Amino acid sequence: MPGTGVHDPPESVFTMVGISVQDRPARAESEELVTERFGKVIDGLWKLVGSRLAWGLLQSISAGSRVSVGDVRLDKNGLWLTKRVWFKTEWYHAPWEELQYSSSDGALVIRSQKECKASARLSYRDTDNTHVLENLLEFLFKDGNFQRLHQGTLLD
Repeated sequence: MPGTGVHDPPESVFTMVGISVQDRPARAESEELVTERFGKVIDGLWKLVGSRLAWGLLQSISAGSRVSVGDVRLDKNGLWLTKRVWFKTEWYHAPWEELQYSSSDGALVIRSQKECKASARLSYRDTDNTHVLENLLEFLFKDGNFQRLHQGTLLD
C-alpha cells in the first residue's frame, strides 16, 4: 500500500527447516528408537520438500523445457540416456513407454527396453535430486501419467 511502508509479499515463499543433533550421554536410547525418530524426520522433510521439487520438475518438462538430473535429460516425450557405442558414448532418446527403472546398490538405474546399451545409473548419495527423479518416475508410470504428460493434458 502506498505510504504505509507495507509492500506486496514476494512471489516465492520459502520454509526454513532446522535440524538439531545433540549428544546426550545421560540418556541412552535404543537403536530402534533412534532409527524410528530419524525416519519420521526424513518422512516429514520429504513431504515438505520432495513433493515441491518433483512438482517443479514436472511443471518444467510439461512446459517444454529439458531438465537434467545427473547424466539424464528429461523432456515431455521421455528421457535422454547415454548409449555406449564402441569407444564413445552418444545420446539416445527413450520414449516413456520404452523405459524401465529400478533401484540397485545405492543407485537409481534407468534403462531402455528397446536399446539395451542406453542406460543411466544415478547414485542416491552422489547425484543431486536422484530421489526426486525416482519419485517423478513413480508418478509418471502410475496410471499411464506419462501419456498425459506427452499429450499436454497432465496439469490441466
